[in-house]
Amino acid sequence: MYLAKSAALLFGTLLMTGMSAFSQKPNVPNGPAPRLADGKPDLNGVWQRPYVPDITKNGPGQQGVPELSFTPWGEENWKSYDPAKNGDYTGSCLPFGLLRSINSPHAMQIVQSAKYVALLFEQNTWFHVIPIDGREHPKDLDPTWFGNSVGKWDGDKLVVDTIGFNGQTRLDTVGHPHSDATAPSSHQIRPQKSGKTDPGGAESDGKLPATA
Repeated sequence: MYLAKSAALLFGTLLMTGMSAFSQKPNVPNGPAPRLADGKPDLNGVWQRPYVPDITKNGPGQQGVPELSFTPWGEENWKSYDPAKNGDYTGSCLPFGLLRSINSPHAMQIVQSAKYVALLFEQNTWFHVIPIDGREHPKDLDPTWFGNSVGKWDGDKLVVDTIGFNGQTRLDTVGHPHSDATAPSSHQIRPQKSGKTDPGGAESDGKLPATA
């Protein structure tokens, strides 16, 4: 019940680059984006995302949101948050949650088929499976750390809708809060385009709607 009063809050635009699993330097080939047999962009591979410790700050490959519009309850939660005094839940080896995992500094592998996209996080070997076969969210959801996601293709964009967060995670390392009312959230992944070629990278946008 406590983030953003705005209609939709863009929490960052991330630039992801393909990389070798054994190399620290991104390997960005030129040419058209690879595609699967069904014509959809092929997102399979190991991806390095920018580390986003603070979603309000710009960084390499990251466009931050300078002003977050909190509800009164959320603003009080943010002002009173003190991880040094109260502890960061991740220090107890609890799951980061979906949004903070996306913002983590470690690599992520995407495994894609015609029916599913799976996000395999290097961080603590967590994973998140996203059906992309047209199904809807289940009617009765048990809230979880990573929520329940379903995806669909919009042209070359993979649009992922996630609901059912348990409200026990935070958006980034500095601790910007969200609640179980942060739903739905949407995420879009698409090949990054440059002129007439598509390099081996992708842009990733995340949005959070208003919560009460």
